[in-house]
Amino acid sequence: MLEQNTENTTESYRSNALYKKDLKKQIEVLLANDSYITWLEKFTSIYPFFTDVDSLKTTDINVKNLNTFFRGIESYAVRNGISRKATDYGYCHLVQYNNICYEIGVACTTTSYTYCQRLDNFEGSTVIDFNEVINEDLSLFEECVEKLLKKDIPAETLIRIFNNVLAKHTKK
Repeated sequence: MLEQNTENTTESYRSNALYKKDLKKQIEVLLANDSYITWLEKFTSIYPFFTDVDSLKTTDINVKNLNTFFRGIESYAVRNGISRKATDYGYCHLVQYNNICYEIGVACTTTSYTYCQRLDNFEGSTVIDFNEVINEDLSLFEECVEKLLKKDIPAETLIRIFNNVLAKHTKK
């Protein structure tokens, strides 16, 4: 019996690790460019408020991805010292893109769900500029290159390595 419980626990850890790895990859994809937030802009022009529970009523996979998108925004906020905004039923972050602001958060009532609300007025609030979210990885890359240059690694060597890595990943 103990052996079976150990196997179940090990399998549970493995599946949890795979879930976290998959979730991290999904977040990276949603935050890597403006595809999701551009979809959000179009969708909220028709539906200014929606929840990820609404995914049960629609075939649009992006509605279901709202929770994953929020988790990515939450991670960005934590890394950058941006506090959550308290709401009546939970918490949120305000995200701005193309002069449109979105309140994206988690509400905890009898059930828990992620929601998005398009806002007209957001002055006086801490707002996350989605352009900065997209550029965060580029900023990290730039910092790494600067550190390597300060270590007197020739620029030609860095360019050659960068081109090799780029070629390897674009052949797929």
